[in-house]
Amino acid sequence: MGRKKKSYKKADILEAIKGSGGIVTTVALTLNCDWHTAKSNIERYKETREAFSGETETGLDLVEGKAYAQAKNGDGSMIRFILATKGRKRGYGEKPVIDESAAEDTELRIIIDDDKQ
Repeated sequence: MGRKKKSYKKADILEAIKGSGGIVTTVALTLNCDWHTAKSNIERYKETREAFSGETETGLDLVEGKAYAQAKNGDGSMIRFILATKGRKRGYGEKPVIDESAAEDTELRIIIDDDKQ
């Protein structure tokens, strides 16, 4: 039989989310619980889910800003990385992105002539 996970008050979860960068382990350390308990408590309320999502976006913005700063300073590998990810729609990167909204419907017809067997 599994252990019952501890439930936290919404206010405590929201407080733990602040400054976490959207990292569940950071929330778990603040709440003094394991990763799975923190994750289930984050997902428990709409408000905590939204706060965690916002914190994740803030963390990504911070890291993205650092990446752009490195590219601005001439870091070739960072320039290539940014072009391969954010510039993919412009044709940069290893795999081209297919804009499915602009694709036209086509019909594929396969005719098998049984008489030639």
